[in-house]
Amino acid sequence: MKTGVKAFLWIFCVVAVPIAIIGMSFYFSYSAAVGGEGKEVSTGPLVIGKIQSAAQTGNFVNRNPQIEFSIQFFTQEGIQTTANDREIIPQLDLSQVQPGTLVPVRYNPKNPQDIMIDFNADSALVNKAMDQYESATGNSSPNDANLKKNGIQTK
Repeated sequence: MKTGVKAFLWIFCVVAVPIAIIGMSFYFSYSAAVGGEGKEVSTGPLVIGKIQSAAQTGNFVNRNPQIEFSIQFFTQEGIQTTANDREIIPQLDLSQVQPGTLVPVRYNPKNPQDIMIDFNADSALVNKAMDQYESATGNSSPNDANLKKNGIQTK
């Protein structure tokens, strides 16, 4: 075997493989730390939840804190549930996720304790979820949602 090929193989085995292994372990630990949600959650039903509590976990990503939220919401079946979620929140957005704030939440229909705050949810879906939330909490009726959607006919 030529010397150049041996050197390449030696460098590959001693340098590249360990770096790849270390990189994968960092990726998986980071994913677990920020709450790497599964597909069941990220594509689950969208509902509105109310933040009950928010506390820092002590973890930071790019100087942005990871916050653990306790969120109360109603499933689409109307069952009131409280679950926890961990999210990395940019420092400028911390004032928008205080206890009492309403946020769009996705949950795993098979396990409603498995949730995530969906900051990028489609506004039409959020409006529909807000109507369902207001109806479930007794703040409005289904007729109010229909009125908001279609308006009323006047002369």
